[in-house]
Amino acid sequence: MKIKVDTKQSIIRFFKFIIPLFILTFVIAYPFLFFSTYIHEVAHVNVAGKNNISMIIRNINYIPDIKNILVWGHGGAVPISEKECQKFNNLPVQQRKEITHAGVTWSISIFTLFFIISLTLLIKYWKFVLKKSPFWFSFWILITLLFFAIIIFGLIGNVFSQDPLNDWNLKYLNCSAIFP
Repeated sequence: MKIKVDTKQSIIRFFKFIIPLFILTFVIAYPFLFFSTYIHEVAHVNVAGKNNISMIIRNINYIPDIKNILVWGHGGAVPISEKECQKFNNLPVQQRKEITHAGVTWSISIFTLFFIISLTLLIKYWKFVLKKSPFWFSFWILITLLFFAIIIFGLIGNVFSQDPLNDWNLKYLNCSAIFP
C-alpha cells in the first residue's frame, strides 16, 4: 500500500503553523519583552530620581537566557557616576529597597493590567472569535495564560522567594564593578 502525499497541502499546513509562530515570536513577543524590560528599568530610574539618585539605563537585552528559563530579558539601570553609586549605598535600607523593588513592582503591575484586559476581551468576545477562527481563539487563550504565568513567576521568583532571581534583594551596589 502506497501513501500519497499532497505536497501542496503539506506546504500550506506548514505555513499555517509557521506564520502565526513567526508573528507571535518576532512581531509580538520580542517587542513586548523589550517594552516590559524598558518599563522595569525606567521604574528604577524614576524611583531613584525621587530619592535624589541620578541613574541611566545602560542596556536592555531581551534574548532568553539558556541557563535560566525564567530570565527572559534583562537590562541595566545604573547610577550615572561613582559618586551617585556611593549616594545610593549611603541611603537608608528602606529607600534602597524602594529603588530596587520598583522594577519588579512595575513589571508585575503592567502584566496584571495586560492580563485583565486580555481576560476581559476574551470573556466578552469569545463566541465571536471562536466562531471565526478556533486557531486564533486558542492563540488568544494562550496569550492570556502567558500573561498570568508571567505574573505568577514574577511573584514567586522575586517577591516570595528566599533567593530572588534579579535585583529584588540588591541593597548594596559594587561601585568599583560598575565604574572600573
